[in-house]
Amino acid sequence: MSLTPQSADFADIAHLIAQAKQRAVQAVNTTLIELYWSVGERISRKIAASDWGDGVVEQLARYLAQTQPGLRGFTRRNLFRMKQFYEAYADHELVSPLVTQLPWTHHLIILSQSQRPEEREFYLRLAVQENWSVSSKRRCSSAGC
Repeated sequence: MSLTPQSADFADIAHLIAQAKQRAVQAVNTTLIELYWSVGERISRKIAASDWGDGVVEQLARYLAQTQPGLRGFTRRNLFRMKQFYEAYADHELVSPLVTQLPWTHHLIILSQSQRPEEREFYLRLAVQENWSVSSKRRCSSAGC
């Protein structure tokens, strides 16, 4: 491929496109994390108020599967993960704004491998700061970073 006088302009436009795509991905991620937070909050509050038991979450998962054909990720297990996600960070005002900056998979890894709130906060901050990939987070967690 030979360079033309327009190459710099073309590269600039390609860079604009790449930046816009990244912002779109981040916006979708933020919206999904906010949704999972809200679903987790509702489930947590209903169970805490004794309005719901664990069996109701299974019914909710079936209801969503029936009324939202093609919807993925709202199984009983994942609904309980959303509850766990909400409960893990709900009382941490300094951490809550960070949660939307990471994809769901990062949160699942942090929640499954970190027992204490301080440990979760450490990994959450480090993952955001270092812009970790999922494989980086898995390696670090297993190596004890």
